[in-house]
Amino acid sequence: MGSEDRMKEEMGWEDPESPILCITGCGFFGTRATQNRCSKCYKDFCLKQDQLSPVMASMEISEHLTRSPTTSIISSESSSGGPTVDVNPTVAGAVESSRMVKNRCMSCRKKVGLLGFTCRCGSTFCSEHRLPEMHSCTIDYKVGGQDGIANANPLVKADKVVRF
Repeated sequence: MGSEDRMKEEMGWEDPESPILCITGCGFFGTRATQNRCSKCYKDFCLKQDQLSPVMASMEISEHLTRSPTTSIISSESSSGGPTVDVNPTVAGAVESSRMVKNRCMSCRKKVGLLGFTCRCGSTFCSEHRLPEMHSCTIDYKVGGQDGIANANPLVKADKVVRF
C-alpha cells in the first residue's frame, strides 16, 4: 500500500478527495484538466473561445482603423481652427456589408438556405425573385449580351475591288 502511494506521488497522480461538480451548474462532474467543467461544457467553452478570438481580433483591427485616421484628421483640422468633420465612410461601409445576411432573399427577406440564387449584382434571391426583372437588378444584361456578341463575331469585310 505504501509503494502505491509513493508511486502516485512520483508520477504526479492525485486522487480527488471528493468529486467536483461542473462550474456551469449542469449537474455533471468536472475535472481539473477541463477547468472544473464536464466534457460537454468544456467543449462548448472551447468552441466559444475559438469563435470569439477571430471576432475580437477583427474588432480590434476595425477599431484601430476607425480611430487612427479620424484622430489624425481631427487633430490636423482642429489645429487650423476649422470645424472638425469625421471623414471615413469606407470603413463604415465595409462593416455594414459584412453584417448583411447572405441566406435571405434581398427582396422579400425570405430564408433561402443553401439553395438561394446568387445574381450577378451580388445579392441572393429566392426562386420568385431570381430573375433580373423581378428584383430590379442594376446590371444591364442587354448591353452585356450585345457586347459579348460583338466581341465574339468580328466584322467581316471584303477587300476593295480594283477597277481597270
